[in-house]
Amino acid sequence: FVSEKKKIQAPTRAEILACQFTSWYPEFRSVTIRSIIIPLEDAFIRFILSDGIKLPSGTNVSSCAKFHLEEDCSWSSDDNEDDDDDNYCFPELNAKIEEAIRQLGGAVMPKLNWSAPKDGTW
Repeated sequence: FVSEKKKIQAPTRAEILACQFTSWYPEFRSVTIRSIIIPLEDAFIRFILSDGIKLPSGTNVSSCAKFHLEEDCSWSSDDNEDDDDDNYCFPELNAKIEEAIRQLGGAVMPKLNWSAPKDGTW
């Protein structure tokens, strides 16, 4: 028995990008869950890529998060809480998300470009 090893080539950039949700969803819209694609602002992308995450001003907190906020918490941070750089606000993006949730019936599951969080609630 002689086994011939086949060299598997890495996918090209174009092949990987074709797997993005925004690439395939329009073609398969009729056979998958109803979705709304919301492009992200550059400022929001910088916020997500920054070190540490804080909820932006004007964020609606889910019932799950409200429960955790009401519990006593002994955790503290040495970081300066009054730092102006941490005061993010994305009213246009927030409005688009709220409208998409309304259009989709009031309950949604976030679908990121490559994955979806298992514990996301909105």
